Amino acid sequence: MGFVSSSHPAVDPWTESYLAKRNLSLMSEFRQATAHVEALEARIARLQQSDAENAVDATLTEGFRFLLVRSGPLNALYSLQTRQQTVATAAIDGDGDVMMEKFRARCSMVDPVTNQPRFGPKMLAKVHDLLRRYDDVKLAVQEDAPLRLQVEATIQQLAQEDAARREEEEAREREQKDAQRNAELANEVEQQRLQQEAQEREAEWQRGEQQRVEALAAAAQKKREQREKERAEEERQRKLEEEERARLNAAIPHGKAGLEKAIAMLQESTGSEALFRQSLQKLLAVVSNICSSPENAAFRHIPKDNVHFHADLGQHAGGYQCLLALGFKELQQGEETEPRNVFVLEVCPLSPKNVESCADKLLPLVVFLQEPDLSEDLDAWSNWFDELKEMLSLVESKL
Repeated sequence: MGFVSSSHPAVDPWTESYLAKRNLSLMSEFRQATAHVEALEARIARLQQSDAENAVDATLTEGFRFLLVRSGPLNALYSLQTRQQTVATAAIDGDGDVMMEKFRARCSMVDPVTNQPRFGPKMLAKVHDLLRRYDDVKLAVQEDAPLRLQVEATIQQLAQEDAARREEEEAREREQKDAQRNAELANEVEQQRLQQEAQEREAEWQRGEQQRVEALAAAAQKKREQREKERAEEERQRKLEEEERARLNAAIPHGKAGLEKAIAMLQESTGSEALFRQSLQKLLAVVSNICSSPENAAFRHIPKDNVHFHADLGQHAGGYQCLLALGFKELQQGEETEPRNVFVLEVCPLSPKNVESCADKLLPLVVFLQEPDLSEDLDAWSNWFDELKEMLSLVESKL
């Protein structure tokens, strides 16, 4: 393998195994050292090229940082440039020196087992060449070497630029934070203003709503009072009308004597024989219809505001009185909002119960003649019907 002299005598199996393991370990270390030196040479070449091209940048600094150890003379300077980053790879004046010094010592060592030199001639030449290359790299980056001085100046320049850049960034960040704080403060002030305005609007709305509710309540109260006043007036008017109806109902006695008196009033008020006969014919038609069909309630109720009845009979004094003499009674029917007066014809005085039962069956605004219940009181019905026929004869006699 080249690690030991080829002139040593034959060895036993154990020694042969030992030599194989030792040579394998030495070869692994040599390959590692060779790779390390090649990496250093590559960095040196890049540094030299950057220096020749005056390409001062972070790449040059990184290449030089790779060449120095953690405890090297430029550690403080590199800490500034790299913001306290540690060097991950050992290089010159550090782990690299330890590795190379091992190989340098082994060049003169004798193996304690074989009592032969540690390296054979070919391997020894390779190790010497590797040590020379390593020494060349160290020489290129020693403290007074031009390349090192140039790189140090570059590092210092970059550190200053980085410090200035960081200062600018910090100043910019402070400005941004100040601007952000000012914006937040302005936004807070604006939000407070908007909240205050919203509260004022809400308070104004509440006042307006309270006024509206109070106005509605006052209007409702006024309307209630007006309705109460109207109801009181309606009640007063209703009582007056009831009194008037009572007076009217009592003005003419029921029967032939009352009918005679009413016909006399009618004759006087019409003023002419023709109108008088026309009114009597209307009265005769009313009585004749009832006598011909006493069971037909439609003939026994007459709307007081009926146009034809009013034109022929109702408009003349004595017209209503004729109905009262026949036994009709005036009542008020209909809804409370639209009451109507009716005339009711009865055979005997109507009790409140009879009036209510009749009113439920009548058409609105009628003059009603109540027929006695034939099934309950035949005598009363007969008397009522006989009296009605007598008054029919009286009317016929006046024509």
